[in-house]
Amino acid sequence: GLASAGDAQVNAVYIADSWQVADRLRLDAGFRYENIEIDYTLDTGPGFPDGTRDKAVSIEENEISWTVAADFEVSDVLGTFVRFSDGFAFPHFDNIREDKTGVFDIQQLEGGLKYSGEYLSAFATVFRNTNDSFSSVVGGAEPATTFETEAIGIELDGVVTVGAFSTAVTATFQNAEITAADDGALVDNRVQRQPEWQFRVSPDYTIDFGDGGTATLYGTATFVGDRYGNNANTVDLPSYEKFDLGVLVNFDSGLFFQVHGDNLTDSDGITEGDPRSPTAPNGRPILGTSVKFTVGYDF
Repeated sequence: GLASAGDAQVNAVYIADSWQVADRLRLDAGFRYENIEIDYTLDTGPGFPDGTRDKAVSIEENEISWTVAADFEVSDVLGTFVRFSDGFAFPHFDNIREDKTGVFDIQQLEGGLKYSGEYLSAFATVFRNTNDSFSSVVGGAEPATTFETEAIGIELDGVVTVGAFSTAVTATFQNAEITAADDGALVDNRVQRQPEWQFRVSPDYTIDFGDGGTATLYGTATFVGDRYGNNANTVDLPSYEKFDLGVLVNFDSGLFFQVHGDNLTDSDGITEGDPRSPTAPNGRPILGTSVKFTVGYDF
């Protein structure tokens, strides 16, 4: 057991702008300066709090984050873009409790193509990001660890519209791994809870009642790849799928109602394992089958 108390104050100033430097070229940039002051005290016992202050820490840090980007219009329907961002994460109370008081660096580079036509709009984005990360002691089973990660991947996002029918598709494919760690055995492992792929497709069809209103039938199919429940990659979280279906009716009078069915096949997807004991048969599941009925009125 432990007893702790902390106060934090953050002050920041930022500026961002964009410039149309040519007919088809736009640039933008942003800058943020942030200051944080943290006071933290801790009583850990031993065993349970005993009234003796075991740690008293005061921290003040100043950091700058920034981003630059460019967007080029290749044609009336096709464009390309690129962005670089350099950010940070200040330590939280849990970090300070474990004597991890450094500022974590975060960087991301992304670029891609975007298309907007009569029937199709789509984005394809390639990305690479690096993060400094920290895991706390949880339940006395997992030690505190500082580590660095890198993720390289591609995101696909598109919508096809033909008359009253529309389908949205999103997909992410990535390789997220640990590149450095206090515990050398973690290096080259996959980052916990991060699937190598996930995919969603959401079709809908709208029926027009004329002067009466509209009814939209919609659904979503979600597919998520397998993950690991811990950075040691010893606990496997299997892949899962989830199917949702619903109907939304809007009347011109302002009245509307919706029936939504979630996880209709009662899938047993697990989003994360037990951080207190990775080998325990515990986890956080997605919710089971449910049906929700909503009635409302728009004034």
